[in-house]
Amino acid sequence: MVEFTNHKQPSLSKDYQTLNHYDGLLEWNSGELIYYHINSEGSPFESTVLNDSEAWELSELMRTFYLLSKTAEFFHSGSSGFCKMNNDFKNLELYEKINKEYLPKVFKRIIEILSP
Repeated sequence: MVEFTNHKQPSLSKDYQTLNHYDGLLEWNSGELIYYHINSEGSPFESTVLNDSEAWELSELMRTFYLLSKTAEFFHSGSSGFCKMNNDFKNLELYEKINKEYLPKVFKRIIEILSP
């Protein structure tokens, strides 16, 4: 967990004590991927308003979002970014397709699940 502080404007911190990214529910333990379902024991959430089916779908959508985002970054730059390469894998068409077609579908469904 990351402590959330706003040193320049502490009043904006409101009642937040920690800030987490959804992918923080995933962790590697001895080479095995462990996933903490948001409605299960070990989850950082005390409770949620989602039923089990919605929670699993949200988890799938969020994991999809992270994977698509990383994939779009890769196709935009053409490499993983560890060193300078000749960008053989650069593909702006796929980058655009992910950002303009796939991700909006993911966001639409996430908003539907989280809307009252």
